[in-house]
Amino acid sequence: MTKNCLITGIHGNLGQAVAKTFTDASYSVWGTARPGESTDANPQIMTGDLTRQDAVGDMMMTLKRKLDHMDVVVCTVGGFSARDIADVQIDDVQRMIELNFHTAFYISKGIYDWMHGRGPVHFFFIGAKPVLEPDTGTGASSYTLSKSLLFHWADLLNAKGKTEQIRATVIVPGIIDTPQNRLAMPDADTSKWVTPEAIAETILFTTHSAGERMANRVIRMY
Repeated sequence: MTKNCLITGIHGNLGQAVAKTFTDASYSVWGTARPGESTDANPQIMTGDLTRQDAVGDMMMTLKRKLDHMDVVVCTVGGFSARDIADVQIDDVQRMIELNFHTAFYISKGIYDWMHGRGPVHFFFIGAKPVLEPDTGTGASSYTLSKSLLFHWADLLNAKGKTEQIRATVIVPGIIDTPQNRLAMPDADTSKWVTPEAIAETILFTTHSAGERMANRVIRMY
C-alpha cells in the first residue's frame, strides 16, 4: 500500500526539504500552499489560507475524495515576531496564534477526525527552543506563547492516541539554516544552525519502526 504524507507550507525551505526526503522514500507527497502561489499544475498541492477553518475543510474534502488514508502529516507553516514582554499586545499574541497554532490545529484536527480508529497516523509539529528554555524567549513573547500550544496539543494527541495508533512529535530546532536567516543575521555563527535537510531526515527516521519506539515525543535539534 502506498504511504501518503501531507506537508503544510510545501514551498517553504523546510517544506521543500521534507517533500524531497519523503518523495525519495517512495511516499506519495501532498502539500498545501498559500493562495496565489504557483502549484506548477501539481494536483497534489492544494492552495488555501490555513488560518481559516473553512479553507482547511475544503482541503480535507479533497484529500478524502482522492485518498483512503494518511500516514504522516508535517506542519511547517508559521511565523515569527520579535516582541519583548514590555511591548507585546494581545493583537500580537492573537496573530502569532493564528500563524503558529491555528494552521497546525485545523489540519491536524481534520486528519485526526478522518483517521482515528482507522489506522496509524503520525503528526509532526515544529516547536521553538524558547518554549523549553524561557530565558531565551522574553524577546519574542508572542511567538513563544503561540508555539507553546503546539506542545500541549501534541501531548493531548498522544494521550488520546495510545489506543488509536496516533502519534505526535514536536521537532524543536534552534535556528534553521535558510537563505533568509543568513541574510537577516550576516554575522552569526552558522556552524550550530540546523539545516532543513537534517530536520527532514529526522522526521523520516521517526516514522520508521526504530524511530517509533522513541519514548521522547519532543526532539531537540539544537
